[in-house]
Parts: sequence; structure tokens; C-alpha cells
Amino acid sequence: CMVLFDKYRSAIDAIECSSVQPYHRSTEVSGYPFHVFFDLEDILLKAGITQEEHTALQAALDDCITYKDATDSFMKDFDGFDINIYSGLSMYLPQSGDDNLDEFYKTLDWNKVTKLVE
Repeated sequence: CMVLFDKYRSAIDAIECSSVQPYHRSTEVSGYPFHVFFDLEDILLKAGITQEEHTALQAALDDCITYKDATDSFMKDFDGFDINIYSGLSMYLPQSGDDNLDEFYKTLDWNKVTKLVE
């Protein structure tokens, strides 16, 4: 992911959060709703990774995810959402949060390795 995050940093930063598969119901921060977790594969697809990169990503996901499945929706009648894509891993999308979340994310081992939030 570090290579993809670095290569597609501008594209990831430009993604409209509402266009990405969320994995969290809306939460409000400072009076506006945001989602915390998004589908990793969907983010990278929306960022424009190549077919070759997508194939490599799928192989890496297959190596680390032993089982994945999803329902058609999550708590649809309670501010939920449809599930259209699921890679088995979620991730934070920096523009979906705020400075406090970004600063916290920087402390995580995953971020130290992938450098999603710099």
C-alpha cells in the first residue's frame, strides 16, 4: 500500500468521500457528518490504480484475508448504507475526518509503514 499511497497521493486526496464504500455509519464532528472507515480497494480503484496494480493488490489482499463476505446493506433503516464493494479491509480516508483524527492516525504502526497521512 505504501507504493500505491505514494504514487496516487494526489488522487486519494481528491476523492469525494461520498463516492467511496463506507464501513461506518455517519458520525458528527463539529456539526458535519463524516465516515471513519472506507473500503481499501474501493479507495485505490477510485484513485485510478492500473489493472496491473489492481491485480497485485487483489493478490496481497487474498494473502492476508482468509474469509470475506458481506450483507447487501448495513443497518439500512438506521442511517446505514448499501454494501456494493468489500475488499475485506477498511482504511481511513484523510479528508473524511479532521486534524485530530489525522494526528492520531499518524501514530498508528500501519500509517508509519504506509505513510498515508504525512
